[in-house]
Amino acid sequence: MRASISIPLAAVFVLLATFNVWSMLSSHSGSKVPARWWGLLHRTAGYSFIALFAVFSYFMLLRIKGWPDELSPRIVLHMALAFSLAPLLVVKVIAVRSRKASHALLCALGITIYAVAFTLVSINAAVHFLRNASVGKVPLWISFIFVFSVLLVAGLALAAEWHR
Repeated sequence: MRASISIPLAAVFVLLATFNVWSMLSSHSGSKVPARWWGLLHRTAGYSFIALFAVFSYFMLLRIKGWPDELSPRIVLHMALAFSLAPLLVVKVIAVRSRKASHALLCALGITIYAVAFTLVSINAAVHFLRNASVGKVPLWISFIFVFSVLLVAGLALAAEWHR
């Protein structure tokens, strides 16, 4: 799978996980959308996440099929994260379907799946973008804009907390 395809799909992969964690941790009591629909959205995003994971796994295993040398440590870490994500997904689906699992267990599994998926994608995305970055210095104005943006977002989040 080419980077032009895998990077946007990886972004969708992480966005699906992000949506599911957000929907799991949010209170939808004041929402105009019925709780049944939130559950359906969560389930749809979850199964879409699993399907995308299966497709990624298939194509990534094809990429290393017949690899003549040892794999790099980054690829081994990437594979270890992917191999650990598979049983977490199976356990989460089984726990949800049994209907006996506690909400706390499901939350812990969901957050763990999100953390592993985010790390899995960000390791390779960071390498891809840093490899394609210019070797020169970053202009000072870009650094100022970045720092200003971070401080602005932090300030807005803090102001929102004060107005609760």
